[in-house]
Amino acid sequence: MPTVLPYFFSDSLRSRFTQDIHDAVGSSRISSEDGKWLQLLVGVSVEPNSDAPLPRADRLIIGDNSPANAELAGALLISDPTPGVAPVFLSTLTFGVERFESRTSLLSALQQRFGDVSDISTIEAERVEGSLFEARTLAIMRQQAGHLERLLVQLQELPDLRAAAGKALQTALVQRGVADSVDVFSQVVQILGTDPGANPVVSSVVGTQYLADAAVQAFSLNVLPTGLIRQFLDARGLVLPQAQSELFELALADVVSGVRDAYEQLLSDYWMSKRQDGRTARDFIGHALAECFLQHLLSSRAHGTMTEAEYRCLLSLLPSQPGNAQSIRVQRLSVTVAGQEPVKLVGVFLIDFPAEQPSSAFLYFSLSGFLRFDDPARAIAHVLSDPSRAELLFYSSLNDHLAIKEKGKVESYQDALANVFFSEFADSVIALQKRNLRYVLGLPPIQYEKNPVRVDDALDIRALLDGRLSNLHDSGRWRPEVLPFGQTWGASIQASVGEHPTLVSEPSYNWIGKLKKLDVLLERVDVLHAGVEGCMRHALNRYLAVIGGPPLDARALWILPAAMDAVPVRLLSLALDRVCGYTQDPLSDSVVVAGLITPVLNRPLQRLPLALLEHILVCVQEEFPRRFEEQISQFYSRTVRQLDSSERPGVISGLVREYALRLELLVEKRTGLLPESVIESVQQLLDRPLPGLREALGESQVDAFTVSVQFDPESPAIQVPNAFVINNRLAHSSPALWVLSKGLVSFETLQALKDYIAARLTGFELVSHLSGVLAEPDRQRLLDHRTRTGTLDLKVKLQRIEEHFIETLQRGEVERQRSTVAYLYQQAVTWRVPSELFVNLLSAGERDDRNRQALGYLGVAIQFIIYKAIVPSWVSEASGTDQITLVNALQRFYVTCIGQKDFLFDIPSLYDYSCERLKSRFNTDFTEPRPDPESVRVTMAHYIPVPVAPGQTPQSIPAATQSVSETLVEYAIDRFLSRQDGVILLSSAHDKPLNASLTPAYVRDLVRSLDIAAGYRSMLDPILAATAPDYLKRRKLFVDQIPSLDILRAFALRLKNELSEQAYTVIENVLDMPDAIARLPVNGCKMVFSPLQLLPAKEGWEPTLVLNTYLMGPHESQSGPWVLYAPLHDEFVFKEYPDQAALLRDIHTSTYLQAYILDRVDPHLRKVYDKGGFVEPHLPFSAESSFDVPFDTPAAVTVQIDPYNGNCLLLMFEGALDTEPPRV
Repeated sequence: MPTVLPYFFSDSLRSRFTQDIHDAVGSSRISSEDGKWLQLLVGVSVEPNSDAPLPRADRLIIGDNSPANAELAGALLISDPTPGVAPVFLSTLTFGVERFESRTSLLSALQQRFGDVSDISTIEAERVEGSLFEARTLAIMRQQAGHLERLLVQLQELPDLRAAAGKALQTALVQRGVADSVDVFSQVVQILGTDPGANPVVSSVVGTQYLADAAVQAFSLNVLPTGLIRQFLDARGLVLPQAQSELFELALADVVSGVRDAYEQLLSDYWMSKRQDGRTARDFIGHALAECFLQHLLSSRAHGTMTEAEYRCLLSLLPSQPGNAQSIRVQRLSVTVAGQEPVKLVGVFLIDFPAEQPSSAFLYFSLSGFLRFDDPARAIAHVLSDPSRAELLFYSSLNDHLAIKEKGKVESYQDALANVFFSEFADSVIALQKRNLRYVLGLPPIQYEKNPVRVDDALDIRALLDGRLSNLHDSGRWRPEVLPFGQTWGASIQASVGEHPTLVSEPSYNWIGKLKKLDVLLERVDVLHAGVEGCMRHALNRYLAVIGGPPLDARALWILPAAMDAVPVRLLSLALDRVCGYTQDPLSDSVVVAGLITPVLNRPLQRLPLALLEHILVCVQEEFPRRFEEQISQFYSRTVRQLDSSERPGVISGLVREYALRLELLVEKRTGLLPESVIESVQQLLDRPLPGLREALGESQVDAFTVSVQFDPESPAIQVPNAFVINNRLAHSSPALWVLSKGLVSFETLQALKDYIAARLTGFELVSHLSGVLAEPDRQRLLDHRTRTGTLDLKVKLQRIEEHFIETLQRGEVERQRSTVAYLYQQAVTWRVPSELFVNLLSAGERDDRNRQALGYLGVAIQFIIYKAIVPSWVSEASGTDQITLVNALQRFYVTCIGQKDFLFDIPSLYDYSCERLKSRFNTDFTEPRPDPESVRVTMAHYIPVPVAPGQTPQSIPAATQSVSETLVEYAIDRFLSRQDGVILLSSAHDKPLNASLTPAYVRDLVRSLDIAAGYRSMLDPILAATAPDYLKRRKLFVDQIPSLDILRAFALRLKNELSEQAYTVIENVLDMPDAIARLPVNGCKMVFSPLQLLPAKEGWEPTLVLNTYLMGPHESQSGPWVLYAPLHDEFVFKEYPDQAALLRDIHTSTYLQAYILDRVDPHLRKVYDKGGFVEPHLPFSAESSFDVPFDTPAAVTVQIDPYNGNCLLLMFEGALDTEPPRV
C-alpha cells in the first residue's frame, strides 16, 4: 500500500503545483509559454529561453499578518521581476494557477471570493526566500494550527454552569424585588460558623463566597456543612434584615428551576455575540465548518479517493466559489427506529450529482470526511449498516439516544437543504447543542465538582465542527478523547461519592486539621500544572493535529536513528533539547515510531516523514517561549478538567491564601504578641474583602495597601507581591505589615513601617533567592543596581487596594511566578542545559506557589505552640544543647529499635504461652461452646476466724475473708504463689454461666498437670541455647538496641533531675564503650562494670549473684557516683548512689530493693537474706550440745565488686537469657 502523506507536505505541494500548471494550460487559462516559465519554480529542466528571467514568488500578507483561511495561507503571487511586465499569476490550493492582467484585477478577484478581504484591506506581498514549497508547507501548517487554536478558544468561551446559575439567581432576585444594586458575580456573601446548640447570634465569619458560587451549590443541591450558615450583606456591607435574608435564600432555592431558561438564553446570546473581527460566533463556526470541509476535500484529492471532476464539483460548495445549484445536491439525513419519530443526524450529509448518469455519491462526515459510493442507495445502506448504531448515536442529540437504541428496523430519510450549506450546517450544530443542554439540565443533580463537567460534555461540539480539535489534548473544559455521554455519565454516577472535600472550611477542624486541608487543596492545584513537558506536548500536538487521520500524540512518539545500536529518543525530549539550545542537530536517517511507554520499533509512522516533523519543530521552537509564559499566566484564570471533575486553580489558590490568613489570626490570638486592634483589622479585611463592603463600618473601616519599592526615579517601581499593609482610619491607629516568612508585624508609625520594609528588602530578602518576597528578575535588578552604584536606597510606595483583597494579592503572586519562570527560562537557554534539567528547573518554578511557603511557616508556628503545650517541662526547659542531644538520642533509638525485631523475636510471652496451652487442653476436654481461659476468673478466698466472747458467735464460723482474683491464664502461671491455703471460686468475666464441668477441682488438676512455668522453660532452653541457629542474630539485636534504649532512658532521667550529670556520664561511657579494655576514662576517672554480688560473710562464703543486675562506678579508690543497673526491668532501670556506702544502706533498709534482690538470687540461698537477712544474714553455725549458740552476730551484707574486663553487653545478654522469664 503506498504511503499516504499529508496534502501540504512539500513533495505533495510540488507535485500539485506541477499538476495545476498542466491543468491551467489544458483549460487555456494560461499559455504554454507561461506554463514552461512557471515550471521553473519546480526545479525541472524545461529548456526555457535564455533571456527569460526566473519567476518571482511572493506570499500574500493581509492586514494583521495572519491569513484567515488555508486558501490564502498557501497562496503564491507569481510575477515577472522585469519592470513593466503587467501579468501576474496566483497559485492557490483550491483554484490552481490563474492569470491576471494586473494586480488590481487580482485584488478584485480576492475581494469577490473571500470575505476576509474587504475594500479597505491592505494586501502586501513578501518574497519567499529559500525552498518555495517548504515555505508553503510552513505557511499552511501555521495557519491551520492557529485556526484550530482560535476555534478551541472560541468554544472554551461557551457559557458555563456558573454563568447560568448566576444569571438564574439574578433573575430570581429581580422577581422577588431584592436585586437593587446587587451583582451576583461581584457581591460577596459571608459564611458564619456557629457552635452546635449555641445561640445562632454568637457566630464568627469563617469564609466568604460570591453569590454566583452559592447559586452553583444550590443547583447541585450542595448544602453547607453542619454548623455553617450564610449571612447576606448589601452593597455597603450592612447585614440584611431577617426578612430580606429569607428572600435571598428563596432566590437560591429558585435557581434549580431557573437554570434551564437562563442557560438557553445565555447560549443564544453567545452565538449571536460579535467577535473582534466583526463576525458573530455563529458566523465564525460556519467559517470553521467550511475550513474543515476544505481540508477533507484537499486530503481526499491528494489521496486519490475522488476524481478531479468530483473535486471541482464539491469545491463549488465553498463560500469562496459558489457553483451551479443544479450540478450538485446536498441532503440532510434522518433515521427512524421501529416507526418512531425521525431523528436528525447532525454532521452527516449525502452529496450526489443528479446531472450525471450514472451518478456517484458521497457521504460527508464532519469527523472523518468523505466516503465515496457508486450510487446514493449504497451510501444510505452504509449509514444503516452499523449493528451497534454507534455512529448514529454520535451524530444525534442526547435526547434521541433512547429512541436510537430501541430494537427494530432502522429507516433513513433525506431532506434537501433549505439554505446555504454551511449556514444550515452551523444552525443544525447549534440546535443540537441546545437540545443536549435541555436534556442534561433535566437530569438529577450530582456532585458540586462534577455538575459543571457533565454540562460541558453535553455542550461539546468539537468533533462536529472539526475532528482535529480532540487531537489537541488540551486540558480545558473537555476530555481529549470524545467518549459516549452515557459511558461517562451513566446512572451509576448519581450514587457516587464526592472525591474532594468541600472548599468551605468547617469550624470543627482543629489547627492541624485546617492546615492539612489547606495542604490537600494545594496538592489539588499542584497536580493540575502541565509543566514544561505538558506545554511542549500541547505545542507539538497543535501541528500534529493538522495532519489529520488517527490521532497523533507527541507524548507517544519517538525518533529512531538508523544506526544499529541507536537508542530511540522521545520526541518531547528532542523538542525540549532544541528549545533550550542543548542541541540543534537536524533530523537525518531516522524514522518516527509510536509507543506510549516503549516504542514499537517495527511500525514506523510513514505519514509523518522526518522533513515534515522538522518543519513542526521549527514552528514550535519559534513560539514556545511565549506559549510557556502564557501557560503560567492563564493557569489561574481558567477552568481545568481533571478526569470528571472541574477545578478552578485560581479560586482554590485564593481560598488557600484566605484560610491561611484566618488560621494565622487564630495563632496570633493564642500567642498574644500582637495588639488586638491589628488582629481585628486583618479579620475585617478577610470578612469584607471588597472596599465597598467596609463602608458601613464608618471610621473604623480598614484600608489595605499593596507594597512597591523604587530604587531609581527613572525606572518603574518594583512590586512586592507577598506583602500587604493595613491601616485603620482612626486617629493614632497602629499600621501593620504582613510579609511572607515573617507574618504580621505592628508599628507605631507608617514611616517606621516603610523603614522596616526598605531595610528588609536591602538585607535578607535581597540576598536570599529563597525568600519569595520578590520576583527573581526584580531581585536581580536590585542587586545589579547595588553593584553598579555601591548603594541601594529604596523608596517604599503604598497603593490602596480597590478590588477584592485576596484576589489582588493572588494576582501579584501569579505575576511573580510568571516573571520568575520567564527569567529561569532565559537562564536555562543561556546555559544550554539538557532537557531533563530544563524540565526539572522550569517545572519547579511553575509549581513554586508561595502559598505553600506561607503554610510551612504557619505549620512551624502551630507546631511550636503545640510543642509548648504538650511537651513536658523537663524537655521545654532544657538547654538548646540538651534538646539537640535528646533529638539525636531519639533518632538513634528510632533507627535501631522502631520497626525492628527485638532479641526475643518469634518467642511467645509467658502469658501467650499459658493461654495457648489452656486453649489446647480445652479443645480436648470440652465440646462447643468451649470456655475462654481469658474470660474465666479464679478467686482465692481465705477465711479468717475472729475471736469472740463466750456466748457469742462460735469461733469455728469464719467472720471475715481475704481474696485475690486473676484470670485463669494468670493463675496457671503463678497459682497464687503467695497463698496456697484457701478456697478457689470460679466466675465468668462477662457474667455468663460457666460450663458445669469447669469445677475448682478440675482447675487445680489442670494447672498442676500443665505446669506452665516448667513447660515454658523447657521451650526456651533449646531456642536460647548458644547452639541455636538464631543465637547470633539475637545477640546482635541485643547489643545494637540496649545502648540506644538505655542511653535515651538515662538522658531523660537526667533532664528530669532523677539522675545527676555525673551518673549519666558514667552510663553513657559504659554503654557506648562496652569493652573494658577500650573504655576511655571520664574526667580522668576509669569506670568499671560489675555484676551485683552479695557477700553474707567476710570469709567462708562465696558471693551471691543477683541475676541481670549490675553496678557501674569508679575504679577502686576513685570517687564518684555508683549506678545500680537493672536492664529491661519494668519498674526501674537505673538507681544512683553518691558512693558505695549509700548503695549498701539502701540494700540494708529498702524493702522494695530487698524484694527485687530476693526475686533474682538462687532460690536455695534466698533464706539467707529473707526476713531481715540483709542486716543479719541467717548463716548456719555448729551446735555440739543443746545449749550452744553463735559467739558473734553476723555482720550486715556487703557487695563484692569484680570489674568485668570483657564486653559488658555480651555479659548482659547472657544475664537477660537467665532471667525467669526473659523479657523485653
